Amino acid sequence: MTLIKNRYVTTGALVKKSKHIALCTQCGDIHYKGFWYTSDSQFAQQIDERTDSVSYYQCPACKMQNNGTHAGVLHIDRVPEDMLGPVFSVVSKAVEQDIENNPQHRVLGVSVVSDGYTLKTTSARMVRYIGRAILDTYEACEAKSTYVKSPNSLQVTQITFPIPSHFNHDLKN
Repeated sequence: MTLIKNRYVTTGALVKKSKHIALCTQCGDIHYKGFWYTSDSQFAQQIDERTDSVSYYQCPACKMQNNGTHAGVLHIDRVPEDMLGPVFSVVSKAVEQDIENNPQHRVLGVSVVSDGYTLKTTSARMVRYIGRAILDTYEACEAKSTYVKSPNSLQVTQITFPIPSHFNHDLKN
């Protein structure tokens, strides 16, 4: 039995299609066809700088970090002292999950205040995602979100834990 090879199929299969990708010069994130990948992702292993068209520039998240700008602010207020650790644990887990989905979503700063936290992020979606995680975990919380368009677009979400007097508890007990 003789196999006839189609010349077009064989050569077409051997030719690797060149990718047009962009690499961040600061963090190493990779942009390809509208998606971002980390420098240690499986996609990064497939890049061949000899055959792929690679351009280098600074990614939007690094630009925001360097310019001191942010797209989201999350205020978590009136957290009972014994719940500060568990609430921060919920926040950390939500941050890790969101960054796993998109490496451009980053926390640019965390401020610890006397009864809570303030986070600044590169993404308004990230603020909503973290806020939703807190509300799902602590149902008694209240949330208020505002979206400011000028001078820069900014999502501000405020999560407030109820104070004991709200539930008619006596603070002296």
